[in-house]
Amino acid sequence: MSTTNPQSEAPSPEDRPSAAGPDGNPAGRARARRRSKHRRRLANVAGLLTALVLTGALYSVFAPAQAADETTESAAEAAGRELYSRSCITCHGENLEGVPDRGPSLIGVGEAAVYFQVHTGRMPLARQEADAADKPAVFSDEEIDQLMAYVQANGGGPTLPSGDLRDGDLAEGGELFRLNCASCHNFVGEGGALSSGKAAPSLDDSNDLEISRRC
Repeated sequence: MSTTNPQSEAPSPEDRPSAAGPDGNPAGRARARRRSKHRRRLANVAGLLTALVLTGALYSVFAPAQAADETTESAAEAAGRELYSRSCITCHGENLEGVPDRGPSLIGVGEAAVYFQVHTGRMPLARQEADAADKPAVFSDEEIDQLMAYVQANGGGPTLPSGDLRDGDLAEGGELFRLNCASCHNFVGEGGALSSGKAAPSLDDSNDLEISRRC
C-alpha cells in the first residue's frame, strides 16, 4: 500500500493565487492609477489648448471684418463725431438718443434739421431757454457739413433738398405758406410773439435752405 506525502500535494508558491489579484501587487496598482491620472491631465491640457486655438482662429476670421465695418466711416462723419462729442453729446446723448430735461433725440431728424438748427446759430445752446434764439453760427460751413454727415449716417432722416428751390409754382408756394407758416410768422413773414415765452423769427434774412426747414 502506497502512502502519500501530504507536503507533496500542497501547491507550490508559484501556483498559489496572488494576494494582489490579477493586476499584480499593490505597488503595481498604484503605479497604474498614477499613470491613469497623468493621462487624464494630459487629455485635459490638450482639450484646453485645442479650445484656445479654435478661439484664436475664429477671432482672426471675424475681427478683421468688424474692423473693416468700423473703418467705413467717412472722413466727414469722423470729424462730425468729434464735433458732436465736444459740443452736443451732453444734451443729445452718446448715441443721439437725447437726454431727459436737456435735449431731444436726434434719431430721425436728419441732416436737414441739423443744418437749420446749427446754421442759424440756435445750436449749440449756451443755456436752457424757452426758445432757441437765432444768432451767428458757432461752426463753420465745413463743420456744419461734418455734423450733418455724422447725424445723417447714425440717425437717418430727411436730407437737404437739392436743385433750384425757387423753381416752383409761386401760387402753390403762397398757399402752402398761408396754411402752414403764417400762423406763427404772420402773412408777410415778419414773425411775432408766441405763447410760453416763445417767438417766431422774421424770415427776412433766411436763405432758401433755412426756410425749407422752418415750417
